[in-house]
Amino acid sequence: MNIYLLLERTDSLLEQLYRRLPDPAPTLLFDKTELAAYRDKSPVLLDASVQHPLLNIVLEHPDAWPGLIIESTSPVEVVLAHLRHILFVRFEGVRRGVMRYSHPVTASYLFTADTAQSSAQWLGPMSRLRWHGGTWADVAQGNQRWISIDNPHASHWIPPQPPMTLALSQRQEDALRRQIKEFQQ
Repeated sequence: MNIYLLLERTDSLLEQLYRRLPDPAPTLLFDKTELAAYRDKSPVLLDASVQHPLLNIVLEHPDAWPGLIIESTSPVEVVLAHLRHILFVRFEGVRRGVMRYSHPVTASYLFTADTAQSSAQWLGPMSRLRWHGGTWADVAQGNQRWISIDNPHASHWIPPQPPMTLALSQRQEDALRRQIKEFQQ
């Protein structure tokens, strides 16, 4: 099983990575996408299979290292291609947008809104997706926790051909509207 970290970009993330690891080999999620011009805001993907110290740090101090822990039998290139693919979404029928799913609060709304079967297209080659967080209400009450979503369909996943922008389900749209509403309170 391969383990990858998709970390949210902070002002000091790259500096911290290079301070803690001799060669972290970060990959910017936005590179090779329409968002490449915003690479300084891009989440960072790291292979934690060979960098266990970083995984341990994230597990011990999750609030200091916000992001997602991804487990997959697929190589990094396959996981990265899928993560880049799901950056762009369709909603309200025809509208298109960017989904910042790597943020733990957004993940708490997006990935928990649907059934495992419905989530399978979003998880693709990921066998398990974990993060430390919760909804805005959870954050306000100090109730962040580890959340884990399993994908029993990962071993049978095949990238869609031709690649099509995924559409948010009605439940996901409702959950993301709730995220916006709760943030404004």
